[in-house]
Amino acid sequence: MLAEIAPPDRRKGEADFDWNERRYDYFREHLLAHLMQARPHLLVIEITSHAHTSYTRDGVFRKTSGGQEFRAGLGLGHALGWIDAIKLGARAYGCAALQVAAIEANDAKLRVTGNRTASKAIVQAKLLELFGWRTDGWRESQVDALAAGLGYLRQAAMVAAEAQVRRRAVTDAPALKARRVPHRRPLY
Repeated sequence: MLAEIAPPDRRKGEADFDWNERRYDYFREHLLAHLMQARPHLLVIEITSHAHTSYTRDGVFRKTSGGQEFRAGLGLGHALGWIDAIKLGARAYGCAALQVAAIEANDAKLRVTGNRTASKAIVQAKLLELFGWRTDGWRESQVDALAAGLGYLRQAAMVAAEAQVRRRAVTDAPALKARRVPHRRPLY
């Protein structure tokens, strides 16, 4: 598993473009090296499609400001663009086409634990209970990454199973209609 990629902090007085360039360079270097070494065919990222009014960090509940919500959305946009650029770079270095999939954070928790609002501790406990995967000593982001990947695969399997049921229903529907059911008189 890829270790956490934590781009550098902003320097005092550093312009947005300069900071974003340094962060992208760092992110590209680490992710591209991983793609070149592991040659995965699927990259799952955890996203959120809405602004959060609060967050928990190190067990402390905090409210967000409008500025934080805007910056988080802007950061997600940058990250998605960076991933597109890195995919192109990986292809240039001979890697096979990489499928990138996204899963909402609460959907990943739902697919792993059965609870959209599960805490990180519950996610870790479920990973151990269901799969025997010990995540002691892992960073929260690494547990999140494992849950996102597993959640995506479980969600994809569920969608495929539902599609199969729908196909069967459409295929079997004419046969069901063709069966003759003996006419019964009403009991009244």
